[in-house]
Formats: sequence, structure tokens, C-alpha cells
Amino acid sequence: MNLAPSESARNYFNRLLKTPSVVGIPFLDGSVGEIIEFYGSSGSGKTELLMHAAVSWASPLQAGGGQRRAVIFDNEFRLCLPRLQAIVQARLSNQKDCDETLNRIAIIRCQTTLEFLAAIQIVAKRDGDHTKAENQSMLFLIDSLAAFFWREDKLAAENLGPPSLSPAIFRALIRLVREDQTLVLAAKPILFKKRTTKSMHNTYSGGEAKYQQPHDDILSNKEEEDDEQGHTAKRQKKLLNNLSSQIEMRSIHQEYMPTEWTKLIKRRVELEAFGPRFQARLFHVARRDLPPNLW
Repeated sequence: MNLAPSESARNYFNRLLKTPSVVGIPFLDGSVGEIIEFYGSSGSGKTELLMHAAVSWASPLQAGGGQRRAVIFDNEFRLCLPRLQAIVQARLSNQKDCDETLNRIAIIRCQTTLEFLAAIQIVAKRDGDHTKAENQSMLFLIDSLAAFFWREDKLAAENLGPPSLSPAIFRALIRLVREDQTLVLAAKPILFKKRTTKSMHNTYSGGEAKYQQPHDDILSNKEEEDDEQGHTAKRQKKLLNNLSSQIEMRSIHQEYMPTEWTKLIKRRVELEAFGPRFQARLFHVARRDLPPNLW
């Protein structure tokens, strides 16, 4: 964790020793002071994961939660309140704990970037002092980043409408992340198909995989030597294909957000729906062109 400008040692260690965050997602638990994207098509589980994260964050400590305040910015107006209540009731058996958990989750709906910016600043001012006094972090959940893309951002970029306030929103979020160690989880829907070639990534670290598929002609030559070596080659090819299916992870991400936003992202969770189930894959976004204080 970096030392903020003009920060005392006491404040630094207070931030450093904060209770680890609990969002109910194993590879994201412990995250703090970061912005993480949830990227996927409609129906891939982005909103569902955000609701589960909010419930885990707000649940009582004795139930394995964080017992903290969470704010959901429902800019798409799609959040299902009965579903949120059902998640809380499935996690907690005590009705009092359910009510307290729901009271810790605030839901704000914004129709414009102006309303969104004002809501962020009001919540930061209202809850910031309270969370600092209790040495806790806030959780912001944004559903979704593309809510104002066609209505404001795209029109402003083509000089067909008034300037968008999205850059100011990004600056407000990064200020909260740096100063208050706020954790931001943002849903980002697919708007455009990926134009680049498919790349291979390591399932655990998000780095480039070094595995390369063997050439079929080499295997066929081995098979022609004798039947025993042929069976061995087939078994090796099957094992390598199984290994490839475990290691290979092709990114489906196609960026459409401005540079001000992409510079803030270090990790991205890509979601794909497979019938009633969905698959989540974590990517570490390398930004070698950024100074260390933005990491």
C-alpha cells in the first residue's frame, strides 16, 4: 500500500491495518482501495455477483461478513429488490440480522452523469467520516458503466451533445480509492465484439501462457512408426489437449471506455453464461505506461 502525499504515519498504519474486506468472491476477498471490472454480456451474472458482494460486505461479523456499509448505484434501473432480499435471507437465518444487513445496503438510481457525480460526492461526504472513525472501508457497486455511454458519452465525443461528466466521475472515484481505500466493483456490459486476435492467458495469474499446441504432422509421423508409439502419441496429445483446456483462457474484452477509466483498472473479471450457469475468469491488466503511484 502506497503512502499518500502529506500523510502521517498514524493514518498510514490505520489504513494498513484495516479489517480485510469480504465480498464473498474468493479471489477478490481482501481487496481494498481498488477498482475492479465485471465484464460480460447481458445475463452473464454481473448484477448477481454485485448483489452477493454487497450482502457479504454488509452481513454481520458472526455470519462471516464484513458488517460495513455498501452502496449500489443502480444506473440501469434493473436491480431486483426481491432477489436482493432473497440472497440475504438465504445467507442469514436471524430476521434481525437480515434487517440490519439490508439497512447497511444503500441503493441509489441515477439518470444522468450529473446525478451520478452528485450522488458519489454526497455519499462520500455523509459516510466518509463515519467509516474513517470506525477504521473501515466503503464498498461502491456500479451497475453499470455503460448506462450513460450512448446517451451522453458518445454524443459528447462526437460534439452532438453537452460535455459528459464521466471524467469528473472517474476522478471522484480514484480520490475515494486512494484516500479512503474504497473498493469499487463496476459492471461493464459488452457493447462491441472483440476485434483483436484471441490471446492465451494463465488462469491464475492472468499472464501470457507459454504452452503451445504440438503440430499434428509430428504426431502423425510418430504414429506411423509402430502401433505402440502411436498409442503413446495419442495419449500424449489427449493429455496436452486437457492441459490446454485448463490453461488457455481467451479474453473476450473489447475496450470502449475512455483512457481516464482504463488507467484505473488493474483487475478485470470476465463472465460468460453457459445455460443456467456462468463462468468467471480473472485477468490482471498490465499498465506499464503508468507511474507506480497509480498502482
